[in-house]
Amino acid sequence: MLQKVFNILVCMTLSANAWALSVSSRYNTNPQGAYYKEVTIQCAAGEEQLCQTMCKSDTVCQRVEPYCLNCAGTTSMLLRQLFTQLGQNYKATDIEIPAVDFANYLASERYVLLGANSAYNYYTPANSGDLIKSLLALCPAGDEEALLAVALDEEYEPSKLSFVICKATDGTSKAYQVELNRPEVGDKPLRLKVKWKLRLP
Repeated sequence: MLQKVFNILVCMTLSANAWALSVSSRYNTNPQGAYYKEVTIQCAAGEEQLCQTMCKSDTVCQRVEPYCLNCAGTTSMLLRQLFTQLGQNYKATDIEIPAVDFANYLASERYVLLGANSAYNYYTPANSGDLIKSLLALCPAGDEEALLAVALDEEYEPSKLSFVICKATDGTSKAYQVELNRPEVGDKPLRLKVKWKLRLP
């Protein structure tokens, strides 16, 4: 009986540590006074291989987000939709991104992370209640922060929403797939079929 209880506790511990990652981002200034965004990923004990995959370090990885073409301003249709119509266009799933896939994605230089205080949000007030509500709606109940992982194309323009990164109250971050509520959302406008009827005299 004691052995059975011990095995259950071990399984629970492994499950709890299976996602021992914490992802955060913040804005800093360089010596010249220019703003840049830094992403920090922390790996807990036992998850060193994930940080090794991302940056050849055991515990902490830091990277500066790449320049995002057409993110500043109102040119990107995708960013406009993410900041103003997130709840209408996307819905949550309970499908977690595998840890290795998540780490490989974070190791790349082809994404930006968007949150409630994003400098790329030219559409709603920073940390607006409606945006925070829409972001957290993509995460499990009780999570305290959400970041949208947006992939960049070969020209470093935003191309699609890859997944949402959700941070729980214990600081652990997990990534979840999201689903489209509408069949086509992105930089290209939605295609509508319009039939014209001409009435000739």
